[in-house]
Amino acid sequence: MEKVVYLIMSREKDIFKIIYADNCEHTSDEKFFTYHPNFKCWNDLVLEKSLHLAILPMFESGNEERKKISDLII
Repeated sequence: MEKVVYLIMSREKDIFKIIYADNCEHTSDEKFFTYHPNFKCWNDLVLEKSLHLAILPMFESGNEERKKISDLII
C-alpha cells in the first residue's frame, strides 16, 4: 500500500486508545509494522489488551499533507 496515515491502537473492551500515529510513503513489505522499531514497545504497552492497526489510504497525497493529518491526530 502506498501513501498512508496509520494508527496503532490498544483495545480494552469497546474502547480504542491511540498509542502511535504516523504516515509513510510505502508499505509494500508485509512485515512493515512488525519490523517497526517501536513494535516491541507497542506490545509492551498493551500487555493483555489487543493491538490494532488503522490505515487511512491517501494515494494522491504529498508527504506534507500526510504529516499534517498525523500531526493533528497526535
